[in-house]
Amino acid sequence: MRVYVGHSRGYDYKNNLYIPIRESNLPLVHTFIFPYEDGNETLDIRRTLKTRKLKNKVDAMIGEISYPSTELGIDLCWANEFGVPIGLFHKSNVSPTLSKIPAYIIP
Repeated sequence: MRVYVGHSRGYDYKNNLYIPIRESNLPLVHTFIFPYEDGNETLDIRRTLKTRKLKNKVDAMIGEISYPSTELGIDLCWANEFGVPIGLFHKSNVSPTLSKIPAYIIP
């Protein structure tokens, strides 16, 4: 399964998402797409799903939604539009806007 990992740039994504995922057993089973792998945006779900027409190759999206992010919101909308299952998690408050996106939210 190819899993896109979305988050705000204001979140410590390297230490709190990328490293824990890479050090787990999950990469043995799934392929993770880390959009800011090198500190720069190297891939976003708009290009993945729309421009490159890989919508059938992205099987799921997970997102950390504790911090506001317009880009993450746009990515979530694209994922929703293409029927990609979405799982969201957070440590603090969540924007009410996200309640409009069908997703499984893990507090």
